[in-house]
Amino acid sequence: NYLSSISQLKENAIAAETYTASLVETLTNPDPDTTVEYITWYAGDTDHNGVVDEYDIISIGMYFHNTTIALDSSGGSFAWSARNSIEDFLNNDILMADVDGNGFVDERDVVGIGMHWGNTYSSSNMMSLWDDLDIYDLSVEKKVKFEKLYHSLIGESEPVLKIRALLKNILGIGIPTDYSLEQNYPNPFNASTIINFSLPRPSQVNISIYNIIGQRVDIPINNINYLPGNYKIKYDAKSLSSGVYFVRINTPEWSSMKKMMLIK
Repeated sequence: NYLSSISQLKENAIAAETYTASLVETLTNPDPDTTVEYITWYAGDTDHNGVVDEYDIISIGMYFHNTTIALDSSGGSFAWSARNSIEDFLNNDILMADVDGNGFVDERDVVGIGMHWGNTYSSSNMMSLWDDLDIYDLSVEKKVKFEKLYHSLIGESEPVLKIRALLKNILGIGIPTDYSLEQNYPNPFNASTIINFSLPRPSQVNISIYNIIGQRVDIPINNINYLPGNYKIKYDAKSLSSGVYFVRINTPEWSSMKKMMLIK
């Protein structure tokens, strides 16, 4: 029955973890001139930054359906135990993406992220993959792999929702293609109005209000980081007097301005 199946799964996981831990050895570099860098990581943390979260899906997407070296002779285990890189195997990034260690990066490895969601650890050789990767400018081939991952996700758990949200950003699903600042509404307005803007890329946003002689009189948004998307903010102008004003939006890549009229 269901409960006994869960109990058996737990026993299997403990046994697999014990077995895997017995295989882990401290690796040393025999040749100081070699470029091999030995690393230790835990299953699920595919970007090797010390925490299992939605960003670990990136490694799986980058190496989706790639084959590697099987670390688990039993056919695949998600045990939370230390794993070491392999001597002379330079691309250890793929090893970390193969969460269950069965030699193949696929949808099953996403399960390992969910199983260890939120787990943390520390390592003397900690690194952080993909920090320099522009996930919004991937090749068509890579996007196809991420799209397959996106459509394989089922359920409403926290890991699934967060991974799906990140993949939507990577794939541009529902993401604007251009920057834009729409005319505020209502306009003219009394006391408050709505300001809409769209971002096709992650951006630091600043929104300022200027009077007719170019003086900045308010800063509704002061250098706040936004993900790509469509945004709507309510601006309360109760501290301003009636007159013509300008709303200006600035990001590092783009700026725009609209005129608005306050009538009290």
